[in-house]
Amino acid sequence: MFASSCTRIEELRDEEAIDELINTTYSVDLGFEREYEDASLIPDTFNISNTKEPALIVGWWRKILSVSSNKDITIERDTAWVTIKHHIYGLFNIVYYEPDSDTVFTRSKNFHDLARRKALFVREGDINDPHRGWVLKKVSLGEVTSQDVPDSVLINGTYVTVQQNHIDSIKITYVDTLNNMITKVFTNYLDLIDLEEVPLVKNGTEIRFDLYANVSENFAFFYKLATWGTPRRMRMIRDPENPTHFYTILHVPSNVVRGSFALSIISLPSFRPDNYPYVHHGVLLRVRVR
Repeated sequence: MFASSCTRIEELRDEEAIDELINTTYSVDLGFEREYEDASLIPDTFNISNTKEPALIVGWWRKILSVSSNKDITIERDTAWVTIKHHIYGLFNIVYYEPDSDTVFTRSKNFHDLARRKALFVREGDINDPHRGWVLKKVSLGEVTSQDVPDSVLINGTYVTVQQNHIDSIKITYVDTLNNMITKVFTNYLDLIDLEEVPLVKNGTEIRFDLYANVSENFAFFYKLATWGTPRRMRMIRDPENPTHFYTILHVPSNVVRGSFALSIISLPSFRPDNYPYVHHGVLLRVRVR
């Protein structure tokens, strides 16, 4: 029993060391990208309608009210698997005109999103080394999914089916530091990736992001760091020949060393000012720049 107790104490010390690394040294690699939040209204005009409640959306924003975070750490000898979860609670706000009205209205809908990311740590040194020798070796993309979405919702006396949306794949096309044109496709967003395999992009070039959704009844949005230019949130372009395909082309500045991005889809009915809930799926990814 004494040996078992000592082993558990050592595991707790390892967990504390890894937790500190996540919050400090690797906070950028494993953190929650704040581009996800829009603190105030951003104009984004488009028509939303059904047979009963047409509306003209003139802008929207997402306000985070609280975030509950936890980490699941499993250690086997000198390897540690980590799953980081952020439960995000907030308000999805839309500003809209109704037909034949000059009055602007605001509708807020509660949302609960779950953001997840996985990581793998390896002990390369001794337990007496800084952080007990643990080093980050692999990391996944981040994935954000709507939680607590009902199967149906009552609208004007009729139950309407709520359809889940999903980003089936994301493709990025870029020029590497050897001037090769590279294409990477992501479908399993929580798969672990070696840090050396994180895309390395040549500065001064362009990156193309292609998003493929499961259904066409979505709007797609792209978020980037402010250092990559404004605006931070952009509507992705819908492919006129394939309504489930969206894309964005982004210039790579010469004065950056990395980029963190979010690509997300929000279901078209989510923007209606009725009781239809907010339905969202997003992916967080990053690149290195040289």
